[in-house]
Amino acid sequence: MCGIIAVLRGREYEETLSSERILPRFNSAVTFLQSTLEDHEDFSEQITQAGELLSEIEKELRTVPGIGMLVFDRSSALAIQGEILRANEALQAIDRRLDHLSIDLEQLNSCLLGVRDSMWAIERDHLRTAEAIIDLAGGTPDPNALPGLMSIQTALSALDRLEVRGRDSAGIEVFVANHNLPASALEGSRF
Repeated sequence: MCGIIAVLRGREYEETLSSERILPRFNSAVTFLQSTLEDHEDFSEQITQAGELLSEIEKELRTVPGIGMLVFDRSSALAIQGEILRANEALQAIDRRLDHLSIDLEQLNSCLLGVRDSMWAIERDHLRTAEAIIDLAGGTPDPNALPGLMSIQTALSALDRLEVRGRDSAGIEVFVANHNLPASALEGSRF
């Protein structure tokens, strides 16, 4: 089996995402999840609101500005990891109570699936990508190199997820044109 992975990225004009835009909404989503343990009347509504907030956050974090925040603002990345732990604790408590609720469990499970999907993407894709970019760069990268490093990490991650023989013989070609990188950023680069 043969596969080709292509990652194309245009210029990014947005600045790094601000933690003030992400962290309060993440905290609100976790609060919605935690409040379901006390308020059974709006159970599905609160989980739906948490899911909508987490979905918006996930979409913002998957962008170059979002990954930039996770790479360059390590305290925000740690705060997001803390919120994920709090959310997972709330989800475990919700799971323990599902059998004792007299509500439409099919709809509730659908809402919970959305929450879990967004949290999985934030934790396993976006936070992991930020860590891998720092590792690829050998430390905090030059901000102008972030889109290229993100593209390389996307390709490496896609190769890693392939379930085919011969993955060990895979190769990557990187072509960069019209970049804003200073010459010093290119010296000694590992890619």
